[in-house]
Amino acid sequence: MGCHQISAAPKKIDEKSKQVPVKAMPVGQSGSAISNKVNSATGSTNGNTAGNTTSNAAIKASKMVFVKATCWGCHPHGGNSMNGDKPLKGPGFVKKYKSDIELAAVIRRGNEKMGMPPFPPEKLTDSDLKQVIVFVRSLSTAGETR
Repeated sequence: MGCHQISAAPKKIDEKSKQVPVKAMPVGQSGSAISNKVNSATGSTNGNTAGNTTSNAAIKASKMVFVKATCWGCHPHGGNSMNGDKPLKGPGFVKKYKSDIELAAVIRRGNEKMGMPPFPPEKLTDSDLKQVIVFVRSLSTAGETR
């Protein structure tokens, strides 16, 4: 049993608006296209969302994307059904993934050995990736109430 990817067809992207794939960017690079996109949603200026105050409506909307992307199947309530000692929340997670860039890179490339499939732009748009990160970050900033 593993995570499942979104089966919806990707949205058509105008050539001028294409973003550099996360795997092509150094982890932690500030000022990159994905960093700016993720940070604009989370309110973070340095890629770190600790202490962020995202609205409840934004978190609720981002949770729906998290569920639609099938993340909830393996990570209900920010837990980890495949690796129970590695939840998507708490101080250990925040320490390991200090920036949204690092988190985006892991989501994009996956970790097949740990049961995490890759979620390339064809399966999870940059916009949806940004929303998934908003929800994941909210799990550590607001406790386990979501």
